[in-house]
Amino acid sequence: MSKTVQKDEEVLTINLAPYLTPISILISGVMITLAILASGRSTSVVSGNTNVTVTPTAAAEDVNPAAQTTIDDDPYLGNKETAKVAIVEFSDYECPFCQRHHEQTYPSIIKDYVDSGKAIYVFRDYIAVPSHNPAATTEAYAASCLREQLSSNAKYFEYADLLFKNSKGNGGGLDGTALYDYAKQVGANTDTLKTCIESAKFANEIAADEAAADAAGVQGTPGFVVGVLAADGSVDGKIIAGAYPYETFKAMIEEMLAR
Repeated sequence: MSKTVQKDEEVLTINLAPYLTPISILISGVMITLAILASGRSTSVVSGNTNVTVTPTAAAEDVNPAAQTTIDDDPYLGNKETAKVAIVEFSDYECPFCQRHHEQTYPSIIKDYVDSGKAIYVFRDYIAVPSHNPAATTEAYAASCLREQLSSNAKYFEYADLLFKNSKGNGGGLDGTALYDYAKQVGANTDTLKTCIESAKFANEIAADEAAADAAGVQGTPGFVVGVLAADGSVDGKIIAGAYPYETFKAMIEEMLAR
């Protein structure tokens, strides 16, 4: 492209072509940067052979957002009279990451904080993946029915451990009569248990747990609210979203103990 300018009968020709590409790149870069800042995201902009990272000034999303929940009347381990902290797990017996948490991390939490009287550990049902049913709901019913029959939180967690260790996960459930075999192993009457499971007696309880998870901001399993336990059973703390290593839980529990 060229432009002709006439001045005092002299003709001056200016060739603008060499300047168009740099000007276009500059304008594009400014527009992309403004768009990124407006959207609050971070990305990379490619200009020529140079990669430039543009980071917005907005703060990054908190990976452990504040959350509140309650222990409700759900099963727990520990001493509520001495515990300052509650670890509330929203979980699903068919969730592979929940199974991994109970195998790798849960035992250390119980040993270091629950057995010492510093914390209680609460289990609440949250079947976030529909394809985990019907096995997940049946197992949740079985655990709640067993707890009621034996009037024991300790037996509930003993049975829960067996479910987590032996279920195939992802809706695969347990082999054969294992659901009842493990219940008998911890002292339950299997006929009574079967009647309770088939009655769906604890359907409303599970629905309440799932509503509590949603209200707290838990979006998947396992999801945890770790916080300070009040006398009325409310828990004020933060979310741990996922099967994180023990060190993550330790840091969060210690933070809550220091409050």
